Amino acid sequence: MNDDVEGNTKNTKGETALRILQVIEEKPNVTREELTEIVGLSIWGIEWNLAQLKAERFYRTCWCD
Repeated sequence: MNDDVEGNTKNTKGETALRILQVIEEKPNVTREELTEIVGLSIWGIEWNLAQLKAERFYRTCWCD
């Protein structure tokens, strides 16, 4: 893969993940469906980004009473 393309892809992924984190911070009870509308990704895209953020310990789920 071309270095420029790879760098742009990584940057876009980072920007998307940052946007998801910003939305979660602003609205902690946001649903995946709401994230799809706000961020403009499919459910799969949201789930993939959340899994990456969890793996990097930037995000964790909490099922609280």
